[in-house]
Amino acid sequence: MNRLPGALFFAGLATMVGTIIICWIAVPGIVHWQITKMIRLEPGNDVWNAWEHIKAPIYLHAYIFNITNADDVLKGETPQLQQLGPYVYEQKRSKEILQINEKNGTVIYKPTMLHFFRPDLSNGTEEDPITMLNIPLLSVASELGTMSSMIRYMARYYLDSFEEEPFMHTNAGTVLFKGSHVPMIESISELMGRELLPNSTFAFFIERNGPSPDNFEVDSGVLDSKGFGDIKSWKGKHELDVWGGPTCNMINGSDSTIYAPFITKQKIIRVFEAEICRSLYLTYEHEEEAYGIPGYKFSPPSNIFGSENPDNECFCKETDKTKCPKSGVVSIGPCKNNAPIFISNPLFLDADPSYREPFGFEPNASLHRPYLIVEPRTGVVLEGRKRVQLNTHLKPSDAIDVFANVPDIMVPLVWIDEAAVQEEVQLNKLRNMLVTPLRVVEYGKWSMLAVSCTMTVIGIAIFMLKTKNQKIEARETEKFLFM
Repeated sequence: MNRLPGALFFAGLATMVGTIIICWIAVPGIVHWQITKMIRLEPGNDVWNAWEHIKAPIYLHAYIFNITNADDVLKGETPQLQQLGPYVYEQKRSKEILQINEKNGTVIYKPTMLHFFRPDLSNGTEEDPITMLNIPLLSVASELGTMSSMIRYMARYYLDSFEEEPFMHTNAGTVLFKGSHVPMIESISELMGRELLPNSTFAFFIERNGPSPDNFEVDSGVLDSKGFGDIKSWKGKHELDVWGGPTCNMINGSDSTIYAPFITKQKIIRVFEAEICRSLYLTYEHEEEAYGIPGYKFSPPSNIFGSENPDNECFCKETDKTKCPKSGVVSIGPCKNNAPIFISNPLFLDADPSYREPFGFEPNASLHRPYLIVEPRTGVVLEGRKRVQLNTHLKPSDAIDVFANVPDIMVPLVWIDEAAVQEEVQLNKLRNMLVTPLRVVEYGKWSMLAVSCTMTVIGIAIFMLKTKNQKIEARETEKFLFM
């Protein structure tokens, strides 16, 4: 009994120290080491298999703006728009591995993306009639606008022979993926000696449907997990030659499917979007649980396309900067053979109000802003939404008669919401291998700490009580002896 206080005290103290060492130092260290070894691209491992052939469900929701007053637009009236859709396509992604470079820790590949229409998920069919501005003809008009009056005069008769209409009367499937052949573009391509459209065929996403001709080089994370997933080169180049400055021409970030582990709330997540020849970035928004797994939600800042954002200055190649788009809209013409194509958030979210007011748009950040939810320790994407709108700048042209009296206005064409959710098999692995054990440790460490503290306090209390009793007994003995 005399040894009980000391035993409780030292047992509690030892348990406390052991809990701190194991739960605060050893376990996190082991988890960090395991993740570093696990999250890398090595042929045959789980990460490689999930990356090479993406099985996670990805659905592209496309919304098309149908023009209902085409004749009036040619007379100067504002286009009246009818938003159609969504037209939903199931997406399948895979990669052709070209080279594994162990010396510099990279993998070179070519991606393939295929889209399959899902009528069961769509609001409409691919045969829905669509009236839309003739983008190939607008592109020619825009290019001619920079040329001399003599060239424009000669081009007018040349273009008249193709009998191109100012509006395309087509259907949803054709304008999105299937495409239609444009003889005018084929002829101009032959004259210029370069291909302006794939097979002289126009569709907004025709280049997204099939094998890509371009090589990507990605960091495998084998040499350093911090660079895992970053695109190191595209088309064999480590930087672009598209834009008007080195900042805009940088290739930064991943392809949006994989990210380096150990993501903090201070981290800036970067994504390289080859389709628009530029990198974008996302910042931390808040903690959010997805499918039972705690994650961090990241989204682009509201000024991602803002003219006040100095990062966007070199994306406008106009010598006279007053000709650059207003805030919230950025040209991707230099990436698309100088076609008058501009990107923005859907419904001009976060853009200058003058863009959305003519159409009565009321954007909603929860529906129209892109985002990612990632598991911070592994960097695994739990859920993501890529949202972007394509627009064209309609303005009067003296090069093509039919556009002589049109209004000067930015016209929305289509916007997409590309939704990705991690496949259930991977979510279960993440829960079983990481989330559940860490939660057990999290709850266990506080329980053990509470037990150890209780044992220590009880030991100290018993020791102090015993000491007090011994002092009382000693005083009573002294009184008895000196009586």
